[in-house]
Amino acid sequence: PPVGAQVRRRGEQPVWIRSPVANGPVLRCAGPWRTTGGWWSREGRFAFDHFDVLTQDGTICRLRFDHVARRWQIDAVYD
Repeated sequence: PPVGAQVRRRGEQPVWIRSPVANGPVLRCAGPWRTTGGWWSREGRFAFDHFDVLTQDGTICRLRFDHVARRWQIDAVYD
């Protein structure tokens, strides 16, 4: 399941992350890739911005911002 994260941004780009999975400044960032759907249903709608980031601690992960819930999460960790 996704892990919650605290994120600082510069514009739309994440520049710093704190979470149980990745911590520290973002050294590289790709994205955002936007995904939306379920707009016809109040309960089923979703809107995400996904980013692939490399943090200073060496973690490469898929970070997402949930526009509906207004929160940041880490969806995946790459190895």
